[in-house]
Amino acid sequence: LQYFENNAMQDAINVALKSDFAVTRCYLVTVDIVCGFVKFLSLAVVLFGYYPLVALAYLLLTLPDILVTASKNKQMDQFSIDSMPKTRKKDYYYSILTEKKYAKDIRVWNLFDIFRGRFNSTWKEILKEREILFVHNLRIQLFTVLISIVGYGGLFAFLIWKTGTG
Repeated sequence: LQYFENNAMQDAINVALKSDFAVTRCYLVTVDIVCGFVKFLSLAVVLFGYYPLVALAYLLLTLPDILVTASKNKQMDQFSIDSMPKTRKKDYYYSILTEKKYAKDIRVWNLFDIFRGRFNSTWKEILKEREILFVHNLRIQLFTVLISIVGYGGLFAFLIWKTGTG
């Protein structure tokens, strides 16, 4: 019984149970990373053969986006772990409101509005924290994407100009 009453243990169990999609996602992300790396490396090698500085610029333009994406993913994973106590509480209220075994007590004691209010307030807290993190990461990622677009545009304009001039 001590494990059922230990909040840290329950959080760890819920993180493990809810991370089953993360294993599949990890496989898909790995495949995407390998494919992206092969594409990136192929283009860099071809560019390096003709214009080493362009290949270096291509590398420097790609690196910030990779670092920002990795940082964002790490922050979101940490948020999922840190918000587990609130998520467990939200899930508990949800089960009370939706499972048949609690229906009679909810009706007899007129508790539906109380638990719905608690569910909504906990869910709104989680969403607000997630939104703050999401907006922060979105701003940073938008900045790196804009830099990449301008940089890639300049690189491709240079390559088109060099191709056009022989």
